[in-house]
Amino acid sequence: MIAMFTFERGRYMELIFIRHGEGEHNTNEPDSFQILHPKLTEKGMQQVKKLTVQFALEDSDIIISSPTYRTLQSAEIFSAGKLKNLFFSYAVSPRIYPYRKQGRTLPCDFVLENQKIVQLFPKFKSLKENPNDIDMLSINEMSEVEFLPVLSHFLQLCRNMKRERLFIFSHDGAINYFKEHILHQKFTRMDMLDTANFTTLHM
Repeated sequence: MIAMFTFERGRYMELIFIRHGEGEHNTNEPDSFQILHPKLTEKGMQQVKKLTVQFALEDSDIIISSPTYRTLQSAEIFSAGKLKNLFFSYAVSPRIYPYRKQGRTLPCDFVLENQKIVQLFPKFKSLKENPNDIDMLSINEMSEVEFLPVLSHFLQLCRNMKRERLFIFSHDGAINYFKEHILHQKFTRMDMLDTANFTTLHM
């Protein structure tokens, strides 16, 4: 299912949302959800490497990653050292899906702060974002109404990049929110992507 929004006359921008490879927190659920900043498993690394053969990366390609260890690690493997345009964005951080008012962020979904990302993943630059001084570290627990300006601002930043396609490494719940917004339809947890799977949305 693809939603079409004009990018430039006669052109569309592809947003290729990719869920991270299998992480340490996916190996013994739900107990493993208590792992803080889980890394990719060996299987997860191999999953991402297999993904690279499906896309012929070009110098103009841009990768945007959620600020978790497993997504940054996935994006770094995927780029294979070929790309210079690597960014991280809190707008594509983990999201509780569907939203639950009493929901709380599990240790596995805590995001890395800017300074830590610069230290661990120096090739990644921050995507300058903070609409209305929103606390970007709390996105996982935001209501849909609170999250909407963050999502909209992120999509505008993507449009401003004026590329034919963007690769976005994110999480199952977060990707569902973007699908709902762009495609204007509701999804369920049954529609979530498995690890290292992707969906392409046209904007």
